[in-house]
Amino acid sequence: MTVFSRLLAFSGFAILALGFALPSFAREDDDLQKLIDSCTDGSNLFTIVVMEDNPPFSWATYTAGSAKKNVNAYGIGPLVMDELLKDAKVERFRYLKEEKRSDLENLALGDGEADATIGIQYTPKLDPQIQRDFIKPSFMANPIVAVMAKGREKKIDGVKDLYGLKGGMLIRDDLQKVFPSDLAPAKLKSTKEAFLRLRDGELDYVLMGYYTAKMDAKKFQVEDEVVISDKILRSINLFITLSGRSSCRILRETFDKKLKEITADKNKMGGLLYRVYEEYEKQNEGFPALQ
Repeated sequence: MTVFSRLLAFSGFAILALGFALPSFAREDDDLQKLIDSCTDGSNLFTIVVMEDNPPFSWATYTAGSAKKNVNAYGIGPLVMDELLKDAKVERFRYLKEEKRSDLENLALGDGEADATIGIQYTPKLDPQIQRDFIKPSFMANPIVAVMAKGREKKIDGVKDLYGLKGGMLIRDDLQKVFPSDLAPAKLKSTKEAFLRLRDGELDYVLMGYYTAKMDAKKFQVEDEVVISDKILRSINLFITLSGRSSCRILRETFDKKLKEITADKNKMGGLLYRVYEEYEKQNEGFPALQ
């Protein structure tokens, strides 16, 4: 069994062949549309914020010649949101670029700039200034592993093995919330920077989501240069959230019900993940090797 297959099994997903036909859920479109018409005052404008560069959970590209708010959104999160809003007349995605998830949720939800955000970590102690509802269950987990340079890899079976090593983590992942503060890894702006600093021997490891590491190692053509551990050090559940300052908070009960149906279908979720991998590879075909 491959590492990817093991992680799919860990997540409870099944991987299917291309051409997988997505089953339809019971239609509740009329009721959903009525709720959206009500909470948007008939404008059908529902603003959803995605992170620009966070595969496979979400990424975004601009439509040529358009304003930055007009984007094409991809990833597991947007596909799940498509299912939640199936056949409803809304403008689904708006884009807000932030380096960290905490900034994303603060600006998007705290300042009321969005109705919903994709990819937020659950925060038990909520900032009272940031009112939000988590749509449950989580739409997907992000398994965090150590990525190392091939030939210089270390044996890392747990967090304790990271001490004494030079490490890094991606700023956008906000991993300082789930790893000991005394690890003090370097804060990296991108996977490109992570791979370069591993190649140059500046870092012994980088903490990264397994799926992101696999997808971007292929994108930057460094699959033969890095070792992506299959030892999961942390698993972070990612959520869709509704802003407490949005009138569309009334969608929570409907979204909770539909999301339970979607995530309970493991074949469907596996098929969505496979589609995301294929789309990312297609978009990055011919991408220049890491320099």
